[in-house]
Amino acid sequence: MRSEDVTEVSNDLVANAPNAVDETGGETTHRVPRKVIWGYALGTVGFEFVLLMTSRFINLFFTNVLGLGLSTVAVIMLVGRIWDGVNDPIMGALVDRNDDPRGRYRPYLLWGIAPLAVTVVLLYTNPGLSGWLLTAYAGVVYVAFGMAYTFVNVPYMAMMATITDDPNERTRLVTIRSIMTVFAGMTPAFLVPAIAISDEGVSAQGFLIVAIIGAGLLTGLSLVAYRSTSTVKYTQAPDSAITWKERVDAVLGNGPLILVSLTWFVIAVLEVVEGSVTYYVLNVLGQGDRVVQFTAVAAIGALLSFGMVPIAIKFEKKTAILIALPLYIVASIVWYFIPEDRIGLMLIPSGMRMMGIGLGAVLIWTLIADCVDYSTFRTGKHQGGIVSSTATLMKKTAGGVGAVVLNLSLAAVGFAPLAASQTPEAAAGVKSVMTLVSAGIALIGFVLMLFYPLSKSRMAEIKEAIDHAGA
Repeated sequence: MRSEDVTEVSNDLVANAPNAVDETGGETTHRVPRKVIWGYALGTVGFEFVLLMTSRFINLFFTNVLGLGLSTVAVIMLVGRIWDGVNDPIMGALVDRNDDPRGRYRPYLLWGIAPLAVTVVLLYTNPGLSGWLLTAYAGVVYVAFGMAYTFVNVPYMAMMATITDDPNERTRLVTIRSIMTVFAGMTPAFLVPAIAISDEGVSAQGFLIVAIIGAGLLTGLSLVAYRSTSTVKYTQAPDSAITWKERVDAVLGNGPLILVSLTWFVIAVLEVVEGSVTYYVLNVLGQGDRVVQFTAVAAIGALLSFGMVPIAIKFEKKTAILIALPLYIVASIVWYFIPEDRIGLMLIPSGMRMMGIGLGAVLIWTLIADCVDYSTFRTGKHQGGIVSSTATLMKKTAGGVGAVVLNLSLAAVGFAPLAASQTPEAAAGVKSVMTLVSAGIALIGFVLMLFYPLSKSRMAEIKEAIDHAGA
């Protein structure tokens, strides 16, 4: 970095830079208390439970329980994501203007958790309607779920950059949070196949039971996160003078954020398209009871990816992601060539794919915090809400785009979710979507990450500049 880049940091940074905190709320560079780190990380379990359940299984619920057509589901999810394009940036801006004495971001854990829990339960409730009323119900509840999730998750994500700005402590926080992420992902991955899916089909009551469990975890653990982070208070008053032009610049002028958001978009699309595995095992292979085996192996793959996180962070996170995505690509191609009568052999690439997705998803989270710091360095003002909401918007938009890709691709190959059996063409098409299409999507993420510029040395320079300006 040029020396003049450091000296050009605005004097506004002195008043706006976030501070690490100790147990008494004062500035420090010491280790963050365990209570804060574990409490914050536990909040992840509820959020990831409902999000991963929705990204992986909502398509199946809409088609096989409610009986909605593939194209109808695609439209519902696309509309939901278009609305997120309006809702998420507004939420990010509102968060940055909050001046609650309990903290800028923390109170949202208290304010928004009940609406989110209610929409989760409603999302997996069969209302007993038909026709356009059923479609309207599914669409309204799906959009409401997205809004409620944004209201709580955007400030929750933004909190991480304010808990600590120390790279080692941030790594510690992300590592512990990744444990919670893996646990959160494993739980619905086991519960849904075990309770709601069998050779006989899909159970509406089973889905509702899992949703109620998720809503309970979401509520309880969010309150734990709220209480345990009571000493983490963003001490500065919100900068109400920040204009919308400055907010737009904080996003569009943040090149690393754009690359990270697009890569997270790709990974999130892959998580949704991963739902084709359930269709393939249940509807093509006719082995509904074995869905739980595939989810179990996927969970093991995620656990192995978690084990690699501490090692990966010691080196370049970008390099680790550039290894994770090709792992997914190779596993997908290998799976394509495995015959349908070798179901046991298919479990190997299934686990390898989740290793790639799991490692990439955890490391992307750490890069978002780096992008918040880069924004502070570049603009002289801390706008963690708008930066974090941009990344969240991309992930949620990916849910809609992934659903459109999945549903329209399955419809194009003649797949019929409620049919007793699939035609040979449809069966081959589902397998191609699950493997070759997924590999192509992962390749896009790999290319994007090649251009990510914030290395460990660059981030050290940025942190030094922020610390110097705030001295």
